[in-house]
Amino acid sequence: MEIKGRVHKIGNVEVIKTASGSEFKKRELVLDASRFDPLTGEKMFDNFPSFEFVQDKVALLDDLKPLQVVTVSFDLQGREYTKDGQTKYITTVRGYK
Repeated sequence: MEIKGRVHKIGNVEVIKTASGSEFKKRELVLDASRFDPLTGEKMFDNFPSFEFVQDKVALLDDLKPLQVVTVSFDLQGREYTKDGQTKYITTVRGYK
């Protein structure tokens, strides 16, 4: 999937420790992909999706600047986990390009 928008925020690189003791890098990118009326140009509604880039993909964000127009390719990744007898679901929007 792809989405086009303006760079709203670029997070710092975070190093996350896993339960097994290994580490991975993660960085957030937030786009301003607000929608506008094609006839009047007025903003219809705000849209600020957040994307998670991990490991070697965090470097893709190094040269981006706020307000720069970009196209982000991404996948939706979901996982299930059970804690205290309750099953919950987490969806991650993972950017890769």
